Amino acid sequence: YPKNPMNSNNSPRILAATLAAVFLTTVPLASAKSKKTSNAPATLPPNIVTQIMQKYDTNHDGELSTDEIRVFAAADPTNAKIAKTFDTNNDYVLQADEIAKWRSSEDQKARQSSQKSASAKTTPPPSP
Repeated sequence: YPKNPMNSNNSPRILAATLAAVFLTTVPLASAKSKKTSNAPATLPPNIVTQIMQKYDTNHDGELSTDEIRVFAAADPTNAKIAKTFDTNNDYVLQADEIAKWRSSEDQKARQSSQKSASAKTTPPPSP
């Protein structure tokens, strides 16, 4: 007689194989549903605004006060222009909403730069 495939020696193997099959078929489906379709790179480099905030927001309140902006502007002449551009209410303080717009602007620049470099890599060189 052939051996019973459901005997006590095979039961753990069958259970493990069944669970592995279920896991392997459901995990890819769940992760595929959660992925967003986007032309943006998988990860953007650290946003420069985050780095600036870590360096110049000395009291860690999420804003750049007038004094913090002075230090930031003194570090590089273009920084004063950046602060003036994003200080939309002209109070000489960069509040959280103004900083969020600044971050968004920098993210957009990074995406555009990434897309340009990606298209440059895929574009064949002109033929002679």
